[in-house]
Amino acid sequence: MWSPKQLLRPQVVSLLSQAGFFPLQIEFLGWLPGNASALNNSRNPVKAAHTILAGEGSLKMLPKMLARKKESVRPLEVPDHTEVDEMMIDFNKWAESQFPEDEGDEYAAEE
Repeated sequence: MWSPKQLLRPQVVSLLSQAGFFPLQIEFLGWLPGNASALNNSRNPVKAAHTILAGEGSLKMLPKMLARKKESVRPLEVPDHTEVDEMMIDFNKWAESQFPEDEGDEYAAEE
């Protein structure tokens, strides 16, 4: 899954985590340079984070970030790779045929 570059300082990430912000919120707050800069330079990053999340900018930008995350998991367009898939399936069948299941485990007889 796509993860945006984290622009928050480790100390700020730690403070936000301790204050009860969940990872997706912290990821979002550290994604945009303006928000990250405001939090990194704030005397009270926790209060600043609450203010940022309550703002209208978050309502506008969060759907964009979530759309990118969803796209990374389930792309809208997937290139055709049927030929490669078939080659892998054929190889897997061949590999399985090299170790027939009815012969049993040769090491089990030694015990």
